[in-house]
Amino acid sequence: MQGGTTMIKLLVWLCTYKCNLNCTHCYVKGRNTMELSTEKALKLISEIAEVNPRHFSISGGEPLLRKDLFQLLQASRSFGINTSIVTNGLLLREKEAKKLSSLGVHVYISLDAASRKTASKIRGEEAWSLALRAIENMRNAETEFSTIMTVMQENYLEAGKFVKYSAEIEAEYASLIPVIPSGAAREKTIKPDQLIQAYRLAEEKAEELGYPVSFWCTPYLKWIKKSKYIYVGGCPDNAIDIDPEGNTLLCDVLTIKINNVIKIGLKRALNEYMKHPISLKFKNPSNLTGKCRSCKYREKCGGGCRARALLAYGNFSSPDPLCPLHTEVAAPLNRSN
Repeated sequence: MQGGTTMIKLLVWLCTYKCNLNCTHCYVKGRNTMELSTEKALKLISEIAEVNPRHFSISGGEPLLRKDLFQLLQASRSFGINTSIVTNGLLLREKEAKKLSSLGVHVYISLDAASRKTASKIRGEEAWSLALRAIENMRNAETEFSTIMTVMQENYLEAGKFVKYSAEIEAEYASLIPVIPSGAAREKTIKPDQLIQAYRLAEEKAEELGYPVSFWCTPYLKWIKKSKYIYVGGCPDNAIDIDPEGNTLLCDVLTIKINNVIKIGLKRALNEYMKHPISLKFKNPSNLTGKCRSCKYREKCGGGCRARALLAYGNFSSPDPLCPLHTEVAAPLNRSN
C-alpha cells in the first residue's frame, strides 16, 4: 500500500480514440472521441505521480494526434514516472523522435507484420513505409523503442520473421499479442493451434538470435515455453486502464466503466475500482469454470485473458478460448512445472 492506495504495476491511459489509420483489428474503433482538456490531463498526471505506478503507458487511438502530447510527456517525466507511448509512427518525424529521446520515453511501435504486403492488408497501404521512417528517425535519435505485432489469421506465420526483423532494426524487444475480438475486430479470431504455431516460430527465432520477446495476455504459455528469451505475461491484478474521458475501464478492450478519476480523484477511484464487485469477479480465479476449475495452474494463470473469454462466451468465468491447456492443441506440453 502507498498512501492508502494499492500499488499499481501498470497504468494505461488511452489519451484519445482518434486515429489516422483504419486497422482491421482496432479494438477502439467506433468509440466516442471525447477527451480530457490539457488542464485536466495535467491534473491527472500529477495524481498519477502521487500513486507512482511502476509503469505508465499512454496509448490510443494515436497519441501523437494530441497536440499537447509532449507537454503531457514532459510533465510525466518531470515527476519521474516511468513512461511509454504506443504509436503507429505516422507522425513520428525527426523532431518528435528527438523529443522522445530527450525525455527518456520508451516507444512501442505497432507493425503487425514482417512484410509490407501483410502490413498493407492489416494497416493500410502507407502504414508500413511511414512506420519504417519512424523507426529510422528513432534509431538516429537514439530513442528506445520496441515493436508490437497483433497475432491474427493474416500474419501468424510471420511471427518468426517479425522477431528477426525486430532484432535487425535494433528494437529493444518484440512484443506479440493475440487479436482480441473487440471493436473492428469483433469478427476476427485466431485458432488455438495458430497461436501455438506463432509462438513456436517466435520462440525458435528468439532462441536462435538470443533476442528478447514478450507475449502479452497469454499467461498459459508459461507452461509450454522453452526459451529463456521469452517473457510471457497476463494482466496483473494491480493494473488499471483509463479512457480518454477519465473513466476507469475493466479492460482497455472492453467498454465496461467502473468510475471516473476526474470526478472523484485518482486515489479514490483506484481504491473503489479494486473493491468493486465487477472487478473482484473479473480477477478472481476461484470463479473460473470448465477445465480451468481443475487446472493446477489456475491460481497463477488466472484463466488467461478474461476479456477474451467474455467476448467469446459471454462470461468472465469461462476459460480463455486460446489456452492450449484448455483446448489441448499444444502437445507436447511441459506439465512438470
